Amino acid sequence: MRIAFDARSLSSPVLRGWDRYTVGLVGELVRQGVEVSLFHRKRQPLHRAHVANLGCDVVGLSDLGGIHWEQVVVPNALRRGNFDIFHAPAEQGVPLTAPCPVVLTFHSVTSNSYLDLIQRGLLRGQLSDYLGYEKPKALSIANIYFRAQIGRASHILTPSDFCREEVVNFLGFHQIA
Repeated sequence: MRIAFDARSLSSPVLRGWDRYTVGLVGELVRQGVEVSLFHRKRQPLHRAHVANLGCDVVGLSDLGGIHWEQVVVPNALRRGNFDIFHAPAEQGVPLTAPCPVVLTFHSVTSNSYLDLIQRGLLRGQLSDYLGYEKPKALSIANIYFRAQIGRASHILTPSDFCREEVVNFLGFHQIA
């Protein structure tokens, strides 16, 4: 089996939670004999310490920007590499025209959770007080794109039952692993 990952966030020297998730999952998949490739933007190399001992391919892809990378470059690389699965491990990065199944991992539905707590009177203030921005408008291009990516995912994973409940309650998806 051949799996490609969106590994763009591993270019940062700081390992955030979803980065630790990605590194741990890739390491285990490789130990199980799965062939893994980490896709990243060529102009943003992955931090060596994060991938040094993973035993997988690291593939830099040339692009013109975020959406071009996600929607043109990645699908072309997946076709050329004949991958079985593409994994977007951090709430975004789903190629809408991927030639293989796509797994999307959600770690949080933060803005929805905070908004719910504010509306129920459990948090004071406005969403912007906590997140620095207001809830996106339902018909904004960003929200439509976000929903299209979620809808394209063959499978959605969450790292905890709490997050699973958030995805079910706030995004309306019920077949979550």
